Amino acid sequence: MNSIIGSGVIGAAFAIRECGVALGIATLLVVAVLTDRSLVLLVKSGNLAGTKTYQVICTSTHFGFLIVIIFNFVFYKRHRT
Repeated sequence: MNSIIGSGVIGAAFAIRECGVALGIATLLVVAVLTDRSLVLLVKSGNLAGTKTYQVICTSTHFGFLIVIIFNFVFYKRHRT
């Protein structure tokens, strides 16, 4: 969470400069709402799965586990080259 917030703070000024003030602030608000909604869904999923860790939530469904593995592979390959 620390790295997400840190890079978000660094990138916010650049995003607002590139988009303009009105569109930049509107985009930040939309992203804030989407982030809040996704975190609420993640907590509800953890309660339904009976766990508090992200790994167990993802592995409780085979599809979620597959998606996490694919994203990890793509992220690793992109940053190794």
